[in-house]
Amino acid sequence: MKSHVFAALFLLSGCLDFNFAPRDAGTDAGQIHVTACASTCMAPAARCKNTHTLVTNRLRACDDRLCQFLPVETECSGSCSNNACADEPCAGVFCEVPPVSYCIGPGTLRAYVHSGTCDNATCTYPSVDIACGNGCSNGACNGEICQGVQCLTPPPSVCTSDTTLRTFTVPAACFAPDGCHYTNREIVCAGGCSNGACTADACAGITCDGPPVATCANSMTRRVPSATGTCTGGTCTYTASNVTCASGETCTAG
Repeated sequence: MKSHVFAALFLLSGCLDFNFAPRDAGTDAGQIHVTACASTCMAPAARCKNTHTLVTNRLRACDDRLCQFLPVETECSGSCSNNACADEPCAGVFCEVPPVSYCIGPGTLRAYVHSGTCDNATCTYPSVDIACGNGCSNGACNGEICQGVQCLTPPPSVCTSDTTLRTFTVPAACFAPDGCHYTNREIVCAGGCSNGACTADACAGITCDGPPVATCANSMTRRVPSATGTCTGGTCTYTASNVTCASGETCTAG
């Protein structure tokens, strides 16, 4: 259920981020983190907070024992019913958990772009094939733990004392032979710390910088969430703006 390391490749017109999932390096999980957990974490079900607000959950951190999710509120362009925004199947969707990398041959690793696209509530992720100099096995380039990897899923936040919360920053850097090295920071919780969070300030240590994917409000209007949001009570909220498609264009998948 896990992490990724740093590797950026340029393909066509974009910078592609890769998610690779090697096994746990067996070192201090507080600093080094390479277990593949993200693909096995199951998000809580979406729900309508009211008639126009959808609440979904973004994976914030995980390890082989725990998945931590961050609730995110999305304002529907129309109504929210049956735990979804009406006529917006991609509203509140986060395409940030690509398939794990795997070997497509004895010397080639297939890795996936970390950020995918949503169409009709389904995420798809472009892939890139990477040549492994020492061969490929068990979903990794032999002897190249950082190949095809980006560190974007840190270990879960933990209470190191009754009043201290330890969180981890992203992105991290990857170093052989261990994997992702995450920097931690200590936060003093005035009201105490419990279950990996400050009890009196649910937003402590939370950065709202992962908005849901853009959606189509209608065939001519693209609804784009803001890049950063605000945290209230441990929940991130992003404002959205409507962008009219250019003449001759239609909105199909956000």
